Amino acid sequence: MKIKYKIAAIFSLICSAMIGLTGIFLYILFEDNLENRFEERLLQRAVLAAEILLEKDELNESTYEAITLRYLQKLPAEKVFYLRTNNGVINYSQIPVEFANVNEIETAIEEDYNFFEVGKLKVCSLYYEDNQGNYIVLLAARDLNGEEQLNFLQRTIWIIIITALFIIALISLLFANQILKPINSMISRVQEIRSNKLELRLDEGKGKDEISRLAQTFNEMLSRLENSFYTQRKFIQNASHELRTPLTVILGEAEYALKSGKLEEDQEMAMQKIYQQADHLRQLLNSLLQLSEIRNDNFQSSFEILRLDELVQQVVINTNQTISAGKIHLEYKDTETLSTDSFEILGNELWLEIAFTNLLTNALKYSGNKPVKVTLLHAREKVEVFVEDKGIGIANDEIEKIFTPFYRGSNAGTKKGYGIGLALTRNIVKIHKGEINIESRPNKGSIIKVELPKAVNF
Repeated sequence: MKIKYKIAAIFSLICSAMIGLTGIFLYILFEDNLENRFEERLLQRAVLAAEILLEKDELNESTYEAITLRYLQKLPAEKVFYLRTNNGVINYSQIPVEFANVNEIETAIEEDYNFFEVGKLKVCSLYYEDNQGNYIVLLAARDLNGEEQLNFLQRTIWIIIITALFIIALISLLFANQILKPINSMISRVQEIRSNKLELRLDEGKGKDEISRLAQTFNEMLSRLENSFYTQRKFIQNASHELRTPLTVILGEAEYALKSGKLEEDQEMAMQKIYQQADHLRQLLNSLLQLSEIRNDNFQSSFEILRLDELVQQVVINTNQTISAGKIHLEYKDTETLSTDSFEILGNELWLEIAFTNLLTNALKYSGNKPVKVTLLHAREKVEVFVEDKGIGIANDEIEKIFTPFYRGSNAGTKKGYGIGLALTRNIVKIHKGEINIESRPNKGSIIKVELPKAVNF
């Protein structure tokens, strides 16, 4: 999840939780207030009920009629029960079983009145002393008005929370976008920086906040990298010039001496060794320069559409003619579905030729010139090339290391090599947005699989 969405989500949830807690607090206060007010009304109704029943003989007619009129305004689901006490003894058989709550009713004798609940009914238990005797008046009713008000308040709180969540999420997202805008600009700028565009810098702004400090730090790092790359390039250019010239002279003089026929046998052997070592040094120098060129250039500018099957076929022909004497065999799979664009990719022909030549040369070198099979396969979005040999293989714990420059397998022995070929090949495959994988077993052989995207999917 992107940071801006995380910020918006966390901020929205926190604000919504605070609004929700506030709503719950208000709901509890409102509910408590409604309950107190209803209990007061219950108590008043219980007193009226007692006066109507027990004070009729003590009140004049007008007062009694006024009390009766007030009593006519009943509460919802109102029920009244009278219990006479006889020296503190109460006969509970006079009322329904569900209302015979002994503890709550007898508490009213000590505290004059008490409240308890029976289902959805609120009950007021009133102790009333009269000249006719002492009574407990039970008056039960349901607070329908209060329930409606609580339901309305509950719905209102939910609507407020949901609406607030939506509004806060929208505001949070806009706020997060605004906060992260400098970082997004930095990301876009950094994506433009390549090895050939190290002179680009980030906008440091005029502030002294963390983002400005980050931009300053990144620019300082770019300056150090630019200096390092410049030094490296100058070294490679100088080394190329300084080493190639004497090497060319050595090779030319050695070849001339060998062809002159004037050397003694031991002198010819010595000259042959000089020629071979100088030639190895030239190959190593060329490999290093190729690896450096692929790492540093703006490689995609040299890409063009080409057919990988034709390129691999040409590499197989060249290698068979120069090294293996026809021991590399090329196969196609799924030929019935082939079309003219089945193997079309976007890439650099020279670099891909170098990559597949390295793979075939290694397969022959480390298999003792046993037959090597190359298989071409096209899929919907990619092209696959398999190079299979029956050579010495690679130990499982060395497969990933084998792509490291100058690393050679522990079983390579005395076979000539510099440990650059596979590193160079992987770099070429990577810049073509492809993948290279190896399956190998020591003394059984290896299968190298190269996957490259088709031109339409590059």
